[in-house]
Amino acid sequence: MTTVDYFPIQDLPTELEREIFETAAYMRPSSALDLVLVARKVRTWIQPLIYEMVTLGTDDTSLFLRTMDELPVAFFQQNVKRLCLTVSVEPEAAARILATCSGLQSLACWVDFRAVRSQIHFSPLIASQRLQRLSMEIRHFQQLCRDPLCQGALFRSLTRLDLIYWEPGGLDVLGISGPTTFDAPLHNYSRSPRHGGISSFCHFYVPVAQCHGGPYRRGGRSGTYTGLENCLVAISCYGVRLGSTVPRAGGYVV
Repeated sequence: MTTVDYFPIQDLPTELEREIFETAAYMRPSSALDLVLVARKVRTWIQPLIYEMVTLGTDDTSLFLRTMDELPVAFFQQNVKRLCLTVSVEPEAAARILATCSGLQSLACWVDFRAVRSQIHFSPLIASQRLQRLSMEIRHFQQLCRDPLCQGALFRSLTRLDLIYWEPGGLDVLGISGPTTFDAPLHNYSRSPRHGGISSFCHFYVPVAQCHGGPYRRGGRSGTYTGLENCLVAISCYGVRLGSTVPRAGGYVV
């Protein structure tokens, strides 16, 4: 009968032991939930990695809210770096999550705050973040631009901006006329006639080296857009029927 000699990992220096467990969690993310059961100290190493990226929809939002009640607020502030709130997340829940996860680097917020009768002021929750990447619906982004807080750290830190429009005429909000030909450099452009019940899909990137803010006047309204510097802007079109051409970027005024 043969015996198995187990490697005494507990005899390793703590720093090396931690690196082994963290590497295992990164290489096989599905194993992270098992690794936190090994020992209490391993849990303190691996649990933050589990929450580095959080994607929430209909089925898991309530579970995440319960977890927020069990762990200290500082845990989410320090460890949640990438957050995706899909359109199925209720605005009230989204507002609470954004207020708690205040250390984000990347945010995809596709929650329809405009559908709520008692308006939730989501702009301060996003403007206070030092985001490098932001994805949101165009009309929500327009409201974000009107907030004085957005003239601070938010737009200075952004390097990727993904603007989504759900309805016809959405691009007019930012002064982009269409549909017509696209006469600016185009990258990673793709389009399919139908995808999962969505009538059409379009995604293209507009590289912006220096996109300065300034006053605008449109349709009898005036205001000021905040500038974006060294930011790559992507426009994603969902649920809008497009012709054989894509929107024109000549009037981009963000």
